[in-house]
Amino acid sequence: LLDLSMDQTCALLDQLDDPAGWTEQTPDIAFMKVEGGPRVAAAVRGFVRMRAGVIYPDYKHFGDEYVFVLQGAYEDLDRGAWVVAGEGDHIPPGRSHTYRVPADGPDLLKVVVIHKGWRVLGHEHVAP
Repeated sequence: LLDLSMDQTCALLDQLDDPAGWTEQTPDIAFMKVEGGPRVAAAVRGFVRMRAGVIYPDYKHFGDEYVFVLQGAYEDLDRGAWVVAGEGDHIPPGRSHTYRVPADGPDLLKVVVIHKGWRVLGHEHVAP
């Protein structure tokens, strides 16, 4: 997903417990930006951590979005689709959607790659 070797991927996973690597977007949502390989150089990529019960507001992505859930689950409220730990998801370009983490489950931890960037709450996050 990130176009990295196994050793590079393991090193990233080892950094997940370091609070210094995370940027808090809200008190319940944090993002850890990561470097990726050449195939994802033009994408926003990183880990997203969300507390149980949180709803991520409606957002639109400009390119393909790829997700892999490491812990927890989320429901895409627009599609009614669930993605749980160990599963991936692909959302095609131009779609807007909202998702929620169930309140009765663990916090969500996922890796995400969004080509070209996305727009949420009136702010654009453009890929390099």
